[in-house]
Amino acid sequence: MAILTLENACHLARRAGFSASDAQFRLLTSANSQEAAIDLLLGQSASIVELPSWYDSAPNNREDDPELRKILQRESLNMEKELKYWWFKQMVANTSPLQEKATLFWANHFTSSLKKVKWAPALLQQNLSLRTHAIGSFRGMLEAILQDPAMLIYLDNTNSKKQSPNENLARELLELFTMGEGNYTEEDIKELARALTGASIEQRTGLYKFQHRNHDNGVKTIFGETANFTPDDVADLILRQPQTGLFITDKLWRFFVNDVPDTETIAAISNRFVENDYDISMLLRELFLQEAFWAAQGEQIKSPMELVVGSMQLLDIDMLSQRQVLAFSKSMGQDLFDPPHVKGWASGKAWYTTGNLAIREQATQYFALHAKLTPDIAQLLATDAVATLPAAEQPHYLRSILSDPSFQIA
Repeated sequence: MAILTLENACHLARRAGFSASDAQFRLLTSANSQEAAIDLLLGQSASIVELPSWYDSAPNNREDDPELRKILQRESLNMEKELKYWWFKQMVANTSPLQEKATLFWANHFTSSLKKVKWAPALLQQNLSLRTHAIGSFRGMLEAILQDPAMLIYLDNTNSKKQSPNENLARELLELFTMGEGNYTEEDIKELARALTGASIEQRTGLYKFQHRNHDNGVKTIFGETANFTPDDVADLILRQPQTGLFITDKLWRFFVNDVPDTETIAAISNRFVENDYDISMLLRELFLQEAFWAAQGEQIKSPMELVVGSMQLLDIDMLSQRQVLAFSKSMGQDLFDPPHVKGWASGKAWYTTGNLAIREQATQYFALHAKLTPDIAQLLATDAVATLPAAEQPHYLRSILSDPSFQIA
């Protein structure tokens, strides 16, 4: 078994969570090997902060009265702000950092947007569903997303009927969510769209409803298989395609490890992923055990949420106000529940540009000013500082570290 060093523990905590906080630092350094530390991380129980009072509210469709419509619009805007703030608090407080980090990944994989969906409870329920499967079953997650009201609204499937199938969900399902461009045909998309007709929502409750009268009951041919496929068959059809395991493994490698996946290693891990019926926990364990994972320390630029949430955990910062959270997330380019398009938020160098450097610097200086802890240098930095740092006992020590470009790296 590979020995777990202090630097290893901090790296694992940063990549499989948001920071090498004292709690994670103590947990992981109690392990006597890399394998044991990974198992401790995977075994952490998750927690949920208090949900907004409206979390399971049904859509309010009484918008014919102009005055009532204005009231409902104000209520909806307040709910959207509360929703974004709830997710931020959840990222900071979850007792399973890996589940939370994985949820952030999946929410940027199976994208939906408040701007399009315009109903906060639906996005909240989607987030809760994604986190349920985040380090569990990809099969279960895919089946759930195909009945997810927010997704069905976002990709225009609620009005997809046999007379005029809408191809948006079918196209993004294959291109962005499961198989990747070039691994299916245009005919597969058209036939898959036919299979998905009738997958909609009940207007009164906002819950998933299969509308039989709108479903195309004709025979379809998808990936070379021919039958009268329905929405219930779609997940299994996709999961039978070899490219699906490869696509998901590759994307998780790029998120947790680095931008240059090893083709042979990806293929081997993907095979085991599929053999274990798409067990995400097993896949993540395999990724974290790779030499490439441990060698990648200091090679990723922190996303805005990784920077802000991680800093709060690491330095024991009091919870930010709703206004601060909304300002930081929007100005830094990672507006929660509002990715810019179906491909989600950018990554890597896109986070560290002249357009957002000033706000990132402003955030780190706020954290330096409000820090309650001064962690070990290994917890603070994944790589050597660019500048010469003052001695640890000097008053500007923490400000110097947090303003150094190396603090932006994981």
